[in-house]
Amino acid sequence: MRRSAALQSARLAQVASLTDTDVDRVVNGIRQAARIPKLAYHTARHAADFAAESADEYVRALRAHLARADLRIFTYLRSSDRAPIWELVAPEDGTTAMDHEERGSLWSFFRPLDPDPRMASAEAWWIEAIRGPTGWRFDEGWRWRR
Repeated sequence: MRRSAALQSARLAQVASLTDTDVDRVVNGIRQAARIPKLAYHTARHAADFAAESADEYVRALRAHLARADLRIFTYLRSSDRAPIWELVAPEDGTTAMDHEERGSLWSFFRPLDPDPRMASAEAWWIEAIRGPTGWRFDEGWRWRR
């Protein structure tokens, strides 16, 4: 089994045991995040992506992103250490808020230069979490589309 398939299978087994309440708690916790660790680092590295000239403006862009109703929600095990990661991704340009589940904190907020190759690669091992009328479901066969 390819490593990406093994990671996807392992994460799918993990999320299968989550209740709707568990997933709501994780996603709502991400959406309500009040800060991002290493703010100075992230501001220096990513603020220009959002025309933000200060840490406060960068955080405002993050909060605006997290408030969007149309974000696609993905989860996966990071290949380097198998840490469970959640990403809330804007469908039109790939803007991403990344959360480290075990640490219970935002990990990064950025806009990739070209989301298509990044998301095409992710199709092999990420899982999309979709909130439907009867609860959460997890789709390992999702496809990126803008």
